[in-house]
Amino acid sequence: MPIPVLQPLLNYDLICKVCEYVKQQGYDATFQMQTNGTLIDEEKAKGIKAMKIAMGVSLDGPPDINEWLRGGTKKAVYGIQCLAQAGVKININRANKGRFLSCLIFSVILSVTHLSCQQSPYLFKANDQFSCIVTF
Repeated sequence: MPIPVLQPLLNYDLICKVCEYVKQQGYDATFQMQTNGTLIDEEKAKGIKAMKIAMGVSLDGPPDINEWLRGGTKKAVYGIQCLAQAGVKININRANKGRFLSCLIFSVILSVTHLSCQQSPYLFKANDQFSCIVTF
């Protein structure tokens, strides 16, 4: 069964409009977005910071592992660096439990403040339970 690939930043203008609408209506809301990070540049990172969106970026390990599993690693790393420079709260979500320490070190190098590791049914057996969250 194919897995749909949804990239919210393909519709960045709509995200801006939704955040502005919520703000104008006076709703007490928080926003969080999950992305692969490949479409983030300095301008979008500053906009994300201004809209107060907490970001989750999918990165399955250090560059060699992420490239093998997902691709687009250089763009994703650039996006993470732009978010960090803009002061955006970043959570790295990964499914590669076997390289936890190297992903933790890589996250620190990228100035990431949260690292989340979860079991992926596509990478592990259904009974292979693994989940952790590290905040630093």
